Amino acid sequence: MNRNTRLLLVIGAVLIVAASAYWFLMPKEQDEDYGDVSVERARELIQEKSSLVILDVRTDAEFRDGHIEGAINIPVGEL
Repeated sequence: MNRNTRLLLVIGAVLIVAASAYWFLMPKEQDEDYGDVSVERARELIQEKSSLVILDVRTDAEFRDGHIEGAINIPVGEL
């Protein structure tokens, strides 16, 4: 194995260790990022959080029949 190959392997190993350390040590958010919520709590979140993303996974036809304003429609079959 030549010197350049060893250097690339060492650099690759250092990058993998650094990325792994960052992933495992970075703080995890404890906010309500996803999950099931009641209708009342959903209404509160929509009013409180302007950056909230609402993903509607129903069919196109169901979405056209009615949906929450600003919702994004991606049918579950396409996910």
